Amino acid sequence: MTNNRKRLESIKLTIDRFFIIKILKLDYVLIALSLYFTSSINAAEFETHTLDLQTAIMKSLQHNPELASVEFQLRSADAYTEQAAVGEKPEIRFSLEDAIGSGDFSGLDGSQSTLSISWILERSLLARRVDARKSEKGTVYVQQEIKRYDISAETAHTFLSALAFQEQSKVSVKAEEGARRALNDVRKRTESGKAPMADLLRAEIELERRRLEIENIAHELDVAKRLLAAQWGATSFNFSTLSGSLMLNRAVLDFSAMEQRIQESPRVRVFLTQERLKQSQSALAEEEAKNRFRFKTGVRRIEQSDDYAVVFGLSIPFGGATRNQARIAALSEEQAGFRADAHAEKINLSAKLYSLYEAYKHNVHLSDALEKMIVPRLEKALFETQKAYEVGRYSYREWSTVQQEVLAARLELIGSRLAAHSNAVELERLTGQPILTSTSTDLEH
Repeated sequence: MTNNRKRLESIKLTIDRFFIIKILKLDYVLIALSLYFTSSINAAEFETHTLDLQTAIMKSLQHNPELASVEFQLRSADAYTEQAAVGEKPEIRFSLEDAIGSGDFSGLDGSQSTLSISWILERSLLARRVDARKSEKGTVYVQQEIKRYDISAETAHTFLSALAFQEQSKVSVKAEEGARRALNDVRKRTESGKAPMADLLRAEIELERRRLEIENIAHELDVAKRLLAAQWGATSFNFSTLSGSLMLNRAVLDFSAMEQRIQESPRVRVFLTQERLKQSQSALAEEEAKNRFRFKTGVRRIEQSDDYAVVFGLSIPFGGATRNQARIAALSEEQAGFRADAHAEKINLSAKLYSLYEAYKHNVHLSDALEKMIVPRLEKALFETQKAYEVGRYSYREWSTVQQEVLAARLELIGSRLAAHSNAVELERLTGQPILTSTSTDLEH
């Protein structure tokens, strides 16, 4: 237990909130995702004894199993786009006339043979088909972008939760040390007859509870690390500690600026991309409804005169110009539907953004109150209560109550900081943009 405490206290927790910001930026996400399919580095090579948030998110973006299927969809979209540029095959025809008849047309002497090639002018049609396929790829790409943000945010949440358990472990170790010292003091007073045996029993129970709390947090931390490793597809973890801090950045957030960023959020753009897809499909339907010229040209041989002649033909379909009007009308309505969905999503995201923004401010305020007002005063009260107990002015129950209040306040401080960080991560996930640009030093409590 002592070795664990010394090891925990010897680790300097330093994290820069900029890591969250940088990894959630789209350009960094794109680079990280590309490494997923080009890097030959094995996942096990990333394993270290200390893990920071940047490394955790990078590994998740490189090795999260959920991203693999999206990449296959992108490759499929590329193949369909390439296929869309392929038009109908030209037709080569050979015809033989006035042959194997009677009289002058017996045998092949009076025959005429024609070798021709025909094709359709469809360049504009192929261009529309390619545009439609590219729009389909755009929808897959935006969905992939959303998945990257989700994976990054989920990894950040899991990492921060594990980091909170790690911080709680430090607090619990300190509480266990305090309970041990209190037990020693109570034992001396009991042996000297200055305190009742009941105080000694309560002190022993308090120490045992603190030991059980350390064991419980160690279990929770172990599970949190396992869940974190699962973010990059690992079934076990090989890191012992997390490098970071839950200290908060006190920068003031601009809600109006964040609300403006919603316009470019992937969760809004996915509907706008779908709208553009329907627009491309509508343009394709209009192009397909047009009549297309089929040209034919070739060479004809006339056996009787041993001459050659050029033949030329042109086919123009009749009617059909309005055959896709119902489909075009349906696609137009679908466009309007996605446009309405985008507007509704903006409103929905704005409401969520405001809720997270207010929760973030509340948790920062709560953290400040605990850190600057409540915890220092409780610690001072604990010191004064201990002195009063030693001279017989307070009972052990009063001393123990203050000890528990100090422990609860320290754990509440960790919880409020974790909640604020989680709010910030969600703000970044919704806006697709960095919220804070710098953060803290170590958590000393």
